[in-house]
Amino acid sequence: MRNLLDNAIKFTGKTPNPAITIGGEPTPQGYKLWVQDNGIGFDMRFHDRIFDIFQRLHLPEEYPGTGMDWLCAKAVVRLVGKIWADSAPGCGQPFS
Repeated sequence: MRNLLDNAIKFTGKTPNPAITIGGEPTPQGYKLWVQDNGIGFDMRFHDRIFDIFQRLHLPEEYPGTGMDWLCAKAVVRLVGKIWADSAPGCGQPFS
């Protein structure tokens, strides 16, 4: 959750009125948790790259960071969970 929140803060940094929502709800399979922001978003064509090791969608000069989303995905899978994102350029991004 910390990595997802750090990303939400980073990618809303240039947004005029940044907004970040953290939420959760019970589901029949367990719990669904999310971090959603109104930052820069991304093209869904690159969705799978987010969770691949050593892959980035932006240059480090544009948005510095570790590119460690793959580690979050691996941790969630080890805990028998699922992680995904849904976005569009300029529309922010919810991560669940």
